[in-house]
Amino acid sequence: MTSDARRAAYLAAVAREDASGTFASTDPDLLLDLGAGLAVQAFEGQYGAAVAQAVNGYGIPREALDLLAAAYLAEVAPVMAAAILAQPNEGSAKAIRGWLRRSGYRRV
Repeated sequence: MTSDARRAAYLAAVAREDASGTFASTDPDLLLDLGAGLAVQAFEGQYGAAVAQAVNGYGIPREALDLLAAAYLAEVAPVMAAAILAQPNEGSAKAIRGWLRRSGYRRV
């Protein structure tokens, strides 16, 4: 898929899923930049802090930010999305270790 096709798919996904109309009048280039920035923050493990700052500092709804990040990762950077999913955070790693322990698995 070409970069133009990925860009178009991203913008279409944002427009389709933006039920509240938060981004209806936002410049498409800005939407792309925001999605890319959020995706990088997710990749670096800083997504929660970046979203909290945008929500608390600028009043952007969390659902809207999640939409931008998810659409960018799905339509523009699916390999980055796979890498993010493959990196468990401490909370998910703890949950997995607990499940393994409760299931009878022990560290050797």
